[in-house]
Amino acid sequence: MKLDLELFRKLMLILEEKDTSQLRGNVFVLDLTNLADNDHNASEIAYHYQMMNDAGFVRDYNVIPDLQRAAKLKISPLTKSGHDFLETIRDKNMWERIKHYLTSNNLAFTIEGIRLFGPKLLAEVWK
Repeated sequence: MKLDLELFRKLMLILEEKDTSQLRGNVFVLDLTNLADNDHNASEIAYHYQMMNDAGFVRDYNVIPDLQRAAKLKISPLTKSGHDFLETIRDKNMWERIKHYLTSNNLAFTIEGIRLFGPKLLAEVWK
């Protein structure tokens, strides 16, 4: 499955917006079918949350087995690293600037590429 960084960003923003009163223990329980749309199915959503876990942006990730398909998952709130990464890409204009910079300079438009160059571009904007 291909990592879609637009979807990745959208799902990080959704996770950040969750109210801690919705926590069940230390995790949120997300209904993947509610997050799916015409462009992304539940499996793709689950995959992108797994990539957040792999990147260290969440501490806990577990798909809840369902008789039909993986329809729900347990996921922790964002880690400090997740919040820091999201802060770099939160603003839509900054997000577009990072994408443009990476692609126009033949650099990898990846999580690591954003980690490396996003803060530099953000600092440049603040000057």
